Amino acid sequence: MKRSDKDVWQKLRLSEGMKSTEQVRIIRTHLEQESRVDGHCMMVTSSDDLKDKPLITAKLALSFAEQGKRTLLIDADVRKPILHEWFQVEGGEGWTDALMMKESPSQNIRKTFQPDLYVLPAGSGGHAPAKLWVEDKIQGIIRECRKEFDIVLFEAPSLLKAADPLVLMNHCDGVIMVVKSRLSHRESAIETKGLVERANKPLVGVIFQTG
Repeated sequence: MKRSDKDVWQKLRLSEGMKSTEQVRIIRTHLEQESRVDGHCMMVTSSDDLKDKPLITAKLALSFAEQGKRTLLIDADVRKPILHEWFQVEGGEGWTDALMMKESPSQNIRKTFQPDLYVLPAGSGGHAPAKLWVEDKIQGIIRECRKEFDIVLFEAPSLLKAADPLVLMNHCDGVIMVVKSRLSHRESAIETKGLVERANKPLVGVIFQTG
């Protein structure tokens, strides 16, 4: 394992004693047993802009890969992409380029240090959102990814902060929500839950960011 790989591993393992780490394992087990969820394409979102949400999503992806599940982690937060930096893989082209039909997603999927864990970076910027988030394009990419992976996890922005995840959610099998464990964020969490329910998608689980 390279030095950079060790740094990432430490980052993902550093919070082993945190409440969110055990919640990740519970959600993984719940998802494996959940009969309501038809398929394993999940979107991880939040009720607010939470700085540690991408880390929690990465830990969830790692948890699946450690169980031998061929797992694809897609960075769909095109405004604040970070997953490629943590996993020390090339950013460049990725999710947005697949949406623009410039590249097949398979051409830009990167291997990570963890067996069975792959990352599709957010991709190049500068695209008009209206051209990116087209239903047919999203559906086609997800269909292709399902053929190659047991688990597909999307790291997505807050449902209350952008329209992107509202479109993406329609093509996922379920939603995992990360919330701040403070009462002051209760209203936004309830509003986010309502959006998931109105989309008729299972809320697979909730992870509390305790930091």
